[in-house]
Amino acid sequence: MNDSGEIVIWGASTRAASWSAARAGWNIHAWDLFADCDFPDGSSVHKLDDLACNSLQCRLALPLSAESKACFLPTGGWENAAGLPEWTADHFHLCGCNAEAIARSRDPFFWAEALGRAGLPRLAVRKARQDKNEQKNNQDIRGMKNEREQAPANRSVERWIRKSLHSIGGLGVRFVMDDSWPEAGFYDQQFQSGLSCSALCFTNADGTRVAGTSLQLTNNTGPEHPFLYAGNAWPLHQFAEVDSTVLSAQASLYAERLAEACGLTGLWGFDCIWQDSQLWVIEINPRYTAAMELFELCSGRSLLRDACWCGTNTVELPAVDSRPACVLKMILYAEHSFVLPADWDWKNWTQSLESEQHQNHAGQFDLWSIPAFSDLPHPGTAFHPGEPICTIWGAGESAAKCRKIVQQRRSQLCGELPAS
Repeated sequence: MNDSGEIVIWGASTRAASWSAARAGWNIHAWDLFADCDFPDGSSVHKLDDLACNSLQCRLALPLSAESKACFLPTGGWENAAGLPEWTADHFHLCGCNAEAIARSRDPFFWAEALGRAGLPRLAVRKARQDKNEQKNNQDIRGMKNEREQAPANRSVERWIRKSLHSIGGLGVRFVMDDSWPEAGFYDQQFQSGLSCSALCFTNADGTRVAGTSLQLTNNTGPEHPFLYAGNAWPLHQFAEVDSTVLSAQASLYAERLAEACGLTGLWGFDCIWQDSQLWVIEINPRYTAAMELFELCSGRSLLRDACWCGTNTVELPAVDSRPACVLKMILYAEHSFVLPADWDWKNWTQSLESEQHQNHAGQFDLWSIPAFSDLPHPGTAFHPGEPICTIWGAGESAAKCRKIVQQRRSQLCGELPAS
């Protein structure tokens, strides 16, 4: 992409993207809200106060900007920070979508209308009630006089879910329990039951392709967060009974239409529901997604290299036949308040659970191995109910094997964590 070996990775959580970037040969400069313990060796890791583009951290990152030809890889939350996509484009070589494409992809009314024009099934959405003149000019899926008029393809809406226009990870997404309409900054989307999935996409001058689809896990931690993101399992067909041929064809069709309408480029993804042989798009993520590392670890391929986003370091790719058939990662959320002990040592505690190949003779992490745990917080970190503690992994020849490993590791870890 350029002659620099430096890449800035920015977002709510950057651990996964940092490992992907290391597998593509980059020197890592990561900025996120956690600054956990388990970044690739040699990474420069910084903790953000917030994701705002006027933060002190933005000014501190400028020495790595376009003058030194550093690249910028965004992760979750970056696209929602006002002015940050524009700031990024002004100062770095951006790996991914421009500000205009991001704005379109994060506008559910825009891309739902685009799908409707393409003749593809889509879920109804509605926003705050509009005046009569505006209603007359928006007769498709925007605010209408009643809910039935909202539904495309003559499908009545039985239930709505309410989302922020800047939601991330399912936070704050909830069922609408009354006849209220969304306030400014929020919208309602038709609820669709079914299998929650995440499609991984790549768009360049040659077109758009879908690398595959993962199962998306949710964790109902209470009525405030019934759709909270809790991990992924790859590939989907190993973890659920689906017609892979039909699903892949539909995912490719939707990806092509979304990329064309929104102007998406590079690596991106979309969340969807699969029900009765029909795919329903829920949300577009116009950047690196949390499920992409699962594809890499199963396939032994670097998505960033496939996108020609390569650093200057030489990284040896693993043998394909050494990769597991499937892999699962699950976020562990705190059920009660506690503080991680000051003498807590993740490395020693997990050593017996890691694969022999996870660390080399120097104690450094192997780029292509699958950990037992990731997103490891620092000793002394305080947790409150509903906050993420870490991510638990399982890999093997079957979905059942993966689930069993994750549950065993979860039990072991919870047995060691403080009770309060």
